Amino acid sequence: MRGEGAFPVRLRFAERGKVRFISHRDAARAFDRAFRIEVLPLALSEGFSPRPKVSFGLALSVGHESIAEYMDVRFSEPVDLETLPARLTAA
Repeated sequence: MRGEGAFPVRLRFAERGKVRFISHRDAARAFDRAFRIEVLPLALSEGFSPRPKVSFGLALSVGHESIAEYMDVRFSEPVDLETLPARLTAA
C-alpha cells in the first residue's frame, strides 16, 4: 500500500506581500511544483491517478495577509525537517 509507513508533517507558511494576491488553488499548485523540484519523497494516494497526500487549511481570501497558514504533508520516507523550509523557499 502507498499510504503505509507515511511520515506526516504539519508546515506553517505565510502569505504576505505580493503573494497575498495568489489564490488558494494557485498556492497549492506552487507548493506541488516546489515539492517536485526538490524531489521530496511524498506519499501518494491510491487509485488510477495517484496524487500527493497534501492538504491545506481553510482558504484565505485573496488580498488578505497571514503569517500562519498551515498544510499537512505526508512523506513516504523521513525528511530532514531542519533543511526543509530552506529547500522549499529556494524552489
